Amino acid sequence: PEADVLAQAGDVALALGFLQRRAAALGLDAGRIALVGHSAGAHLAGLLVADPPAGLAPWRATVLVDTAALDMVAVMTRPHFAFYDPVFGDDPDFWRRASPTHRLQGPPRTPVLLVHGARRADARDAAEGFAARARGFGGHVALLPVALGHLEINDALGRDPAYTAAVDAFLD
Repeated sequence: PEADVLAQAGDVALALGFLQRRAAALGLDAGRIALVGHSAGAHLAGLLVADPPAGLAPWRATVLVDTAALDMVAVMTRPHFAFYDPVFGDDPDFWRRASPTHRLQGPPRTPVLLVHGARRADARDAAEGFAARARGFGGHVALLPVALGHLEINDALGRDPAYTAAVDAFLD
């Protein structure tokens, strides 16, 4: 809790770099590593795909599952859940630095699948905004609306045959 979201994204990058470097010793195929996150984890993965740290090798793909936090400037300047306030504060510059959509200055590092609850307007709008910006840079981005709630959308991945097949097809 003492680390802000940018430091947390740095930790995810360190973990990903470790897996990439140690893939053979761990029995992994470094070329098949995908970065997947739900909600706050999707926000952190979005920061990495939008603006990867120097020295991090490309990974296969990124799947961002049901996050409204891709554009924190938009979130923080409209009515929003109170839990965002202690995390993102009141500094518009920090909101931009903590926004995958704003950090994206070229095509995303990997193909990106943006999964969102079909009836969740904030996550849909965030996904569509990120996708439009990424596509504007020539990035490969797909949107997958799923008729599930925020918690169910995470729990169903791997259990719901159609939803899981769509994610698997993207990763293939």
